[in-house]
Amino acid sequence: MLVTPVSDLKALVLVAFRNLSLSVSRRSCFKETLIAFLLLDLVDFIQMAPQPNTGLFVGLNKGHIVTKRELPPRPSSRKGKTSKRVHFVRNLIREVAGFAPYEKRITELLKVGKDKRALKVAKRKLGTHKRAKKKREEMANVLRKMRSAGVTEKKK
Repeated sequence: MLVTPVSDLKALVLVAFRNLSLSVSRRSCFKETLIAFLLLDLVDFIQMAPQPNTGLFVGLNKGHIVTKRELPPRPSSRKGKTSKRVHFVRNLIREVAGFAPYEKRITELLKVGKDKRALKVAKRKLGTHKRAKKKREEMANVLRKMRSAGVTEKKK
C-alpha cells in the first residue's frame, strides 16, 4: 500500500529519471527511459479519481449502476482503542503502584536530556523499538505534566 502522496511519487520518478539520464550512456538509456515513462503513466493512473459505473457491460467503467450503502462501523475498527473504564483503572493503578524502576531510570535520563540513552534503556527492557519509543513518549508526557503541575503550585 502506498502511503506517500502521488505528487511526491511523481517527483521521485522524475528525479530517478534524471539521475538515470546523467549516469547511463545514451545507447543503453532506452530501457531506463521506457521504464521511467511507464512509471509516470502509472503514477498518473493512480492519481485519477475512480469513475462511476456507466451502466454498460463493456468498457473501463462497466457495470450496473448502484448506490453505495453506508455501512455501520465494524467491531474490528474499534480494536486497540481503550475504553473509559480501562483508562480509569490504569490511571488508578499508576497512582497507587507508581513507576517501575526502569521507568524511573528513563525519567531521570529524560530530565538530564539523554533521550537516545532513554530509548536504548527502554528498548532493552521492552524488547522492540516501537514499544520503546511509545514508552519514552509516555514518560516524557508524565514529566511535562509534573513540571506544569509544579509551575502552577509555585504560582499559588
